Amino acid sequence: MDWPEPETNSTEDAEAAERARQFVMGMFGHPIYSKYGDYPAVVRQQVDANSKAEERPRSRLPTFTQEEIEYIRAYTKGLLTIMSTFCTHLMRNIIRHVIHHRKSHAWGLRKQLNWVATQYPGYPIIITENGHLNLGGRNDTDRIEYYTEYLGAVLEAIYTDGVPVIGYTAWSLMDNVEWNRGFT
Repeated sequence: MDWPEPETNSTEDAEAAERARQFVMGMFGHPIYSKYGDYPAVVRQQVDANSKAEERPRSRLPTFTQEEIEYIRAYTKGLLTIMSTFCTHLMRNIIRHVIHHRKSHAWGLRKQLNWVATQYPGYPIIITENGHLNLGGRNDTDRIEYYTEYLGAVLEAIYTDGVPVIGYTAWSLMDNVEWNRGFT
């Protein structure tokens, strides 16, 4: 997830940015990690309203039954417990963070980590993918600067804000080969 920042300090822009976060991250995180076990309320309201305006017989966003909510939670708990065996019993939540920007937005990663920790309290966070695409050349100072800034933001989130980040994985040489040209 990228970090959508409000364009201005207006309430309207702040609400729009939060709505974007809920539509991107909340769509996946809320059903699994929230105490409600459903999609974020703002997502539910907007999709339901749009479905009604389109004269659909029901919302395009499925409704979870209580049985489905319990199943998702039971499955996820079991899955994360199995996965935690490989991470010395620490991993309970995986946040995938991919950034492709040339310009640094490390402050956005810090804000994003705080947002996730606030939305889904009680889960340690592992950043499983973060990196900077270098389009070639002999000098790789841009990647060095990127990691310096982004890891600095992660450390600020941990030590200044108290966000429970317990791991960080950087892009490897081969992480994005398949996205563009493969092995050609």
